[in-house]
Amino acid sequence: MKTLKLLTATMLLLVAMAAGAETISDVTIGNLVYSLDTDTKVATVTGYDISNKLTDVVIPNTIEYGGGNYSVTTIGKEAFGGCSLASIDIPNSVTTIGELAFFHCSSLASVNIPNSVTTIGEEAFWWCTSLASIYIPNSVTTIGAGAFAPCHSLASIGVASDNPNYIGIDGVLFNKDKTTIVAYPTGKDGSEYTIPNSVTTIGESAFSWCTSLASVNIPNSVTTIGKGAFKVCESLTSVNIPNTVTTIGNEAFSYCI
Repeated sequence: MKTLKLLTATMLLLVAMAAGAETISDVTIGNLVYSLDTDTKVATVTGYDISNKLTDVVIPNTIEYGGGNYSVTTIGKEAFGGCSLASIDIPNSVTTIGELAFFHCSSLASVNIPNSVTTIGEEAFWWCTSLASIYIPNSVTTIGAGAFAPCHSLASIGVASDNPNYIGIDGVLFNKDKTTIVAYPTGKDGSEYTIPNSVTTIGESAFSWCTSLASVNIPNSVTTIGKGAFKVCESLTSVNIPNTVTTIGNEAFSYCI
């Protein structure tokens, strides 16, 4: 009986604790909008004050709300979509840059990714056509498909030499063991590219929107061409697909006129 009472009391306590947890949405502090987790005391940037045409933003490490302090850890999905930002300062409290976080920020020319960030979501910087450089710190473990496409001013993707997951070779982004080509920068000079022999997989959206590429040499080591890998490569006239390739994803060469 005592054991049953103890279990019942424990369950009631857990239910009470869960009931106390709450997510508060649409909290505007300064020029930014947040979602707050009252249990973990973390904040996600979900948007910005659209009435204020922001050109430069400094995201704070922490914010105060309702007498509590919240650590800003995430830039949420589409948080700055379509904004007029020219530069943004991301604090070292942020671990995640969400899907489409900065999509169509066509004036964004500068962004510093701190070495606290572990995840860069799919199409995070989609259509940031003024973005001229990007540097991946050693903390990043995951980069989503199309994260830097189509950034037409981006000629090179830099990677910290001690990053255990990714490497940059001549400005092109690969996984660390060079078996997967992750992203070819849209603004890279040259109309021809030869994929290294170490590569077995051309990643999803790896060459998408590389409109200046006319020819890509694919080695016999490649077995997989990912979804949308060469999508909207409008100038592409020559691709030799070796017979080692067993998988070609949907829309791999769509809109290659």
